[in-house]
Amino acid sequence: MSPLRPSTVPVAKSLVSRIDKAMRWRADEQVSPHVADLHHRLAALERRLDEFGQRLDKIGHENFWTAEDMRRIAPQVAALDSRLEDMRQHSQPVAGTPEEVVEARNVLDEVRREHERIRVRLGAVAWYEDRLRKLEDQLSSQTSGSDDVRPGDEPDPASQTGGNGEAASREAAEDEAPQR
Repeated sequence: MSPLRPSTVPVAKSLVSRIDKAMRWRADEQVSPHVADLHHRLAALERRLDEFGQRLDKIGHENFWTAEDMRRIAPQVAALDSRLEDMRQHSQPVAGTPEEVVEARNVLDEVRREHERIRVRLGAVAWYEDRLRKLEDQLSSQTSGSDDVRPGDEPDPASQTGGNGEAASREAAEDEAPQR
C-alpha cells in the first residue's frame, strides 16, 4: 500500500476531508441558486400544465356537445339543402294553359287557408297549455304548504277556473268556431 492513502495516514485523511468539504460548499454555493430557480420554473410549468389540462377538458366537453349537435342537425341541413335545390330548379316559370294556372292558384289559396287554420289551432293549443301551466303552478303553490298530499286530495281543476270548467271549454270552442 501507498503511504499517501487517506485510510493509512490520518493527516491525509483529514486534509482530504477538508478539501472535499470546501469543494462541496463551493459547488453548492454556485449550483444552489440555479437549482432553486429550476424548482420554481418546474413548479410554474406544472401549474400551467394543470391549467391547460383543465382548459382542454372543458374544450373537449364543449367539442363533444358541438359534435353531437352537428350529428343531430346534419340530416335536417341536408334535407333543407335538397329542398332549396328543388326550389331553385322549380323556380323557373311553368307554362300552362289558363285553366291549369287558375286551378293551381285555387289549390294554392286552399293550402294558404288551411295553413292559417292550423296556425289558429296551434295558437289555441298554446293558450290552453299556458292556462294549464298557470293552473298547475297555482295548484302546486296551494299544496306546497301541505307535505302529505295524497292523490285523492287534489283540487278539481274546474274549481280553479271559478267552478265553471264546462263553460270555459265551451267558450274556447266558440272562440275557435268562427275562425274555421
